[in-house]
Amino acid sequence: MHSRSEPQPKIRALILGHSFVKRLDRYVHTSPCSKVDSNFGFSRDTMEISYHGVGGRTVDSLYRDLNVLLRIRPHIVALEIGSNDLCAPGTRPESVASKIEDFASHLVKQYGVIYVVVGQMLFRDKLPPQVPDYNSKVNVANRVLKALLGGATSWCYWTHRKLWRSRVSLYCDGVHLSQFGLFKYYMSLRMALVHVAKQL
Repeated sequence: MHSRSEPQPKIRALILGHSFVKRLDRYVHTSPCSKVDSNFGFSRDTMEISYHGVGGRTVDSLYRDLNVLLRIRPHIVALEIGSNDLCAPGTRPESVASKIEDFASHLVKQYGVIYVVVGQMLFRDKLPPQVPDYNSKVNVANRVLKALLGGATSWCYWTHRKLWRSRVSLYCDGVHLSQFGLFKYYMSLRMALVHVAKQL
């Protein structure tokens, strides 16, 4: 705990994951919307936000990118991962959820991350042809993930309210987020960061 007379240390947060993060990074740096800011509206004296998103990333392939944590040394990681894993035929959603929990644990134990926010996986309008039950698998993975992460002190499951079932939030490809969806995603992540920052 810090007393009121002591300066609060700057919190470093990293948004990490697949193409959603890559597109969010581009969106926050180019959006004309006055409500959108690349630092999520936080003063850079109190919190600094970084982004690292690579299209097509799965849980396993995201391990390749962990050098970014050595450079940024984030206190908080907001994680967006898992949906690409479910595109592989035969992949069990329970296994994906377990891998995500292991990944969050790895960030805390090996990289000194204080808190990991694991984002809810979203439905798709255009389903992978090889996985016609994709959205059903998303449902199962989210449910298992929420149960696995519940009650933990170093990570949590975050629901993207009013976003995950919304077709108007999707881009024309039926997979990624539209401008409207990106705004909703941005606001949801901002709420998550505010929630977590209060606990540090």
